[in-house]
Amino acid sequence: MTALSHAEPPVVRGRRRESSRHRTSRTVGLPGWFAWLLRSGTPLVSLLPAVVAVVLVQSLSPAAQRLPAGGARFALAGAWATTAPGGVVGYRHWFTTPVIGWLQLGALDRALLGGTAQSVLAAAHGVMLLLTLAGVVLLWFVLRRAGASGLAAGAASATFGVVPIAVAVHTVVGPAAVALVWLLVSALLVLGRRGPVAAVAIGASAGGAVLSDPLALAVLPALAWVLVAPAVRGPRTLRAVGGAPRSAARPAIGAGLGFAVVILVAAVVAVALAAPEPGAAARTADAIGAAAAAQTSFPVAGAASLVAWLRTDPLSLLIGVVAVILAARSRSFVPVAAVAALVALVAVWPDGADVAGPVVLLLPLLTFATALVIDRAVVALGRPRFLVSAIGSGWLMAVVALLVVASVVWIDSLGSLQTGAHQPLGRAERWIDTGVQPGQVVLVDLGLWPDVAHGARATVGWYAAAEGRPAPSSRPWSSADYLVTTGDGLSASTGAAEQTLARSLEVARFGSGSAAVEIRAVRSTALSAPSPAQSTPAERRAAAARRQTGAELATNPRLTVGGADRALLQGGDVDSRVSIVLGQLLAVHRITVGGFPAVRGDSGGVRRQVLISAIDGHPVPNDPDATGTILRYLSALRGQYSTSAIDATDAGVLATFAPDPTFVPPS
Repeated sequence: MTALSHAEPPVVRGRRRESSRHRTSRTVGLPGWFAWLLRSGTPLVSLLPAVVAVVLVQSLSPAAQRLPAGGARFALAGAWATTAPGGVVGYRHWFTTPVIGWLQLGALDRALLGGTAQSVLAAAHGVMLLLTLAGVVLLWFVLRRAGASGLAAGAASATFGVVPIAVAVHTVVGPAAVALVWLLVSALLVLGRRGPVAAVAIGASAGGAVLSDPLALAVLPALAWVLVAPAVRGPRTLRAVGGAPRSAARPAIGAGLGFAVVILVAAVVAVALAAPEPGAAARTADAIGAAAAAQTSFPVAGAASLVAWLRTDPLSLLIGVVAVILAARSRSFVPVAAVAALVALVAVWPDGADVAGPVVLLLPLLTFATALVIDRAVVALGRPRFLVSAIGSGWLMAVVALLVVASVVWIDSLGSLQTGAHQPLGRAERWIDTGVQPGQVVLVDLGLWPDVAHGARATVGWYAAAEGRPAPSSRPWSSADYLVTTGDGLSASTGAAEQTLARSLEVARFGSGSAAVEIRAVRSTALSAPSPAQSTPAERRAAAARRQTGAELATNPRLTVGGADRALLQGGDVDSRVSIVLGQLLAVHRITVGGFPAVRGDSGGVRRQVLISAIDGHPVPNDPDATGTILRYLSALRGQYSTSAIDATDAGVLATFAPDPTFVPPS
């Protein structure tokens, strides 16, 4: 037997390892994109409720359907005028009014208009909803990038969008919302990984914010501090994302370059557009800019925004102030607390008269502090010592009570949400389209002007109501046939506006309260009611009958009549027989009245003539059939309603009734 036969069989090494490979489970790694989706999607769930709440609340709130007032009138009208073809050519108020903000609002407004079915005001409210949504989303990402938890970021974003004061200011059409979006973009870039391109983008977006609304200057110091001090690393709830400390000069130079380029480009565009001779659209835009500059060109001391906040939602103001005080204990939050104090100071002077602008910029700062406090509270609740301590228990009970009260108050305030299917402005527009003749001049409040002028047959001009001084208007007050006012309207204006208002009579009114839209017809002379001592009881009864029949006739949708003549009907200056005869004719036809001429030598003051210039859209006397219809009808009148004369003139058919100052229609 050989040595090989006595040798031990060779050991097969690795068999145990090979067999264990089948018995042990292999570690399976998730795909990178799926892991990122899980990691990012879980916090994003906290953003979705905030977005849904903002869309529902701001879309249904009555505040989102209101007519512009105050500075919002200039924002909407200026946005509409400057974005018209050639609207900024010859514009001379670039540095006294935020025209860049107007241009951005107008571009978005015209993009959303999409046809005549949607009104300009509805599109403007849609623009504000989009800007609010952009602010909610950007604020959420800023909070997350600053280290806030998903719960805190979602709660703060929802607070920013749906508390009563937020709904009130986010629905005000104004450039402050545009500036806020640019500021949040800058903050998002500042808290991100910064490079030369990002630094330039930070400066450019900050420049866009300042050009949109100069109030944004108050926020830039905080952004600059965070930009040039990336090495300052605070708690998790406020720390910039970025690696090792860098030199502060490089990002500052890049941001300054981006800011300067944006300002320079805007200045060059302003000079280029202001050079040519302005057209009609540019003259309108420049007149709006002049009116805005006249009312806002000087600093104002006051607390309009604070008063509005206290009246609308004092609870959110209290919570925000407490959150800022608690959050200011963190050294890294000091810049945000400081800029909140600076914006509050600017809100008192020089922007003391601005109600919405300062609140729009303060809201994200206060909600930022709220998110920081929420995260601190969650950390504190995890410490048993804090819970068992007297301070911790008292703090927890106070926070719970405050949240319960806030929820009850806010939910109750949102109980008045309603849809805006039949708004007063839309009804007024339809009335003007059907009741005002082409070529007549309608002067409307500046806040209503874009909607009423959009597609109108009549000549629509605007006025900007002023308190204690003459109200500027795009057309002479003396040429106005109708006035369209809201709220107090022109009651506080002086000069030609006051005189025109005194010569007008209300012919239609839609809505009630501050949302009411009133249409007034302007008479050629001031109203002068006869003294009771200078008229007999029969004449007073006849005057009351004339006012009643005239008012009923003036509201007939089939009647087309001028503003001054409609005022004559409303004022009881047209003979009741004329009103009744026209009313019977209107039961079958559509009638255009050319006027109620005064009879020569008649000193009674009651108009007993009527000039019919068209029937069913056919001009009289150019159309023989239409003329024959009117002549046959007037000739067939008998008894008290018979005419004393019928004449076919170049302007139409003129019917005259015999004088009877005491005529009262039989009941």
